[in-house]
Amino acid sequence: MSIPAEICASQALARGAVYAGTLDASGLERLRDLAPKNFEAEMTLRVDTTRRNWIEGRISGELTLECQTCLEPFIWRLDIQSKLALARNEEEEERLMADCEPVLVLDDRLMLQEIIEDELLLALPMMPKCPACENARPPQGEPPSAPEKKTGALAGLKNLSLTGVSPARRK
Repeated sequence: MSIPAEICASQALARGAVYAGTLDASGLERLRDLAPKNFEAEMTLRVDTTRRNWIEGRISGELTLECQTCLEPFIWRLDIQSKLALARNEEEEERLMADCEPVLVLDDRLMLQEIIEDELLLALPMMPKCPACENARPPQGEPPSAPEKKTGALAGLKNLSLTGVSPARRK
């Protein structure tokens, strides 16, 4: 079974719908450069005891990333959990931001594949490293390099000589 691109939120919530199956990666425009394979996803819509609407799920699959150390491509496997509150309008969305991650439902339509794609993008590492570079250690005999001492932008001013400047200008 494949994951639909769009669903009717109120109907899915009323029946506690579960959407499980394969997500065709060719439709994920923003991930196209990462040579995605197909993803497995399971998304459940539910209403909790406080009458808050949720979409929860799990997404797993593979992407091809470029190592930021050796610049070689590598396969990155992911398995992420997702829990998002559904907001009916912008005011509710803003109110929910304090407690959880909201998704705005417009015209009772929920763009399910777009939500999954957003979750995949958010899961990407900022500085991807292949397993070899991630586990690399400095060569034997070489001490680890000391961190470079950073100075603030105004640090050089403390050594500035004030000779010849009148007391009124020193303040």
